[in-house]
Amino acid sequence: MTETNEQRVARILRKLEDARNRRILCYGSESHYFRLNAPIDESIIARFEATHSIQLPADYRCFLQLAGSGGAGPFFGINSLPQWDEFITESLDKIPEDFLASPCPLYPEMSTSIGMWKSRLKELDSPFRGIMTITSRAYRFAAGLIVTGESAGRIVYVNNVGYPPYFVRDRDFLSWYERWLDEVLENTVPSFDFWQDDDDPQPYGLPYKPRILPEDLDEPAREVVIPAPDIYREELVPCPVCRKLIRDNARECRDCGFQFDEHEPWFYAMNTPLASGLLKRLYQQALVIILSVFIIGLVGGCIYLLMEKGL
Repeated sequence: MTETNEQRVARILRKLEDARNRRILCYGSESHYFRLNAPIDESIIARFEATHSIQLPADYRCFLQLAGSGGAGPFFGINSLPQWDEFITESLDKIPEDFLASPCPLYPEMSTSIGMWKSRLKELDSPFRGIMTITSRAYRFAAGLIVTGESAGRIVYVNNVGYPPYFVRDRDFLSWYERWLDEVLENTVPSFDFWQDDDDPQPYGLPYKPRILPEDLDEPAREVVIPAPDIYREELVPCPVCRKLIRDNARECRDCGFQFDEHEPWFYAMNTPLASGLLKRLYQQALVIILSVFIIGLVGGCIYLLMEKGL
């Protein structure tokens, strides 16, 4: 008898509860502690599908309705439905209205040669059409769910740094998600990486096995017990205008709307934290000097006037 998506989701929820009860830590779990966001209604899903003229894969649809929209998952967790374009917004200047409705041009049998992929890129308008962002790492690598085309329903790892796409071995979203959960519960080094799988070498591999959360940790505080390795860290710099922290490769500050592409490099150089600190100190010293000169001049003027009057 074929297992239903509802039964698969129910099993996943039990395994998530098991991971929470065992207080397991793995890469990225400090951002979710194996908790999912709330499920979403059928009406929200239907509206999303109508807006983009697509039909979400049945297993992913079931997960959204019965498990949750975003939260616990591989890497730093899976995205909520409204975050479907997280990776795409970092790869394209403008997302076409029919982006998801357009058939995805990727398929499992594509060559994984970097040279062949770069040649293929020149022929494609956008290789990421028909792909929703399920999770991402450093906004340059993402696991995507294909929603249109011959590979609809499959999970594919994509990037915007020139590597070819990589199709995982799992047949659908739920299989991919549950495999991650099984590897965490079995205390094995997860094979989840953005290019390699199975027994292949992992140049970006995860550096440690799942561990147990210390009993004295205040879980809601989301304290990072196992820091992520430097390869996963992202440089954050203050916006020159509002000083909010943003990614160092951002084109625009989402808080104040500052457009970085409109300014020359010298502008950025003068607005780095180091330069800003130096300028602040120079400004303070200049004020002290000006005030000192003024006081000395005032005192000198008074002495001169007294001498003129013969006092």
